[in-house]
Amino acid sequence: MTWNLRLVLLTTPTEEVYMELREVFYDDEGVPVGHTRATVGGETLDEVQQYLDRAHAGIMRPILRNSDFVGKFKELDDEWN
Repeated sequence: MTWNLRLVLLTTPTEEVYMELREVFYDDEGVPVGHTRATVGGETLDEVQQYLDRAHAGIMRPILRNSDFVGKFKELDDEWN
């Protein structure tokens, strides 16, 4: 399984739509199968910078919708789906 950072459109319990940077996980064929909240961190400043570089690359990719994940893999963070 691989992962990267992507923007995902989500809906709150009050039906408000917003986008959030998420860690997106892919199956062996490259199909997105789940996502979870992304947090910036690392053991060194260089690791934090690398994560921020991945975040920047992630916002340049097409935005995913939560429906892209339905029926493939349970979302790793069930707060809002």
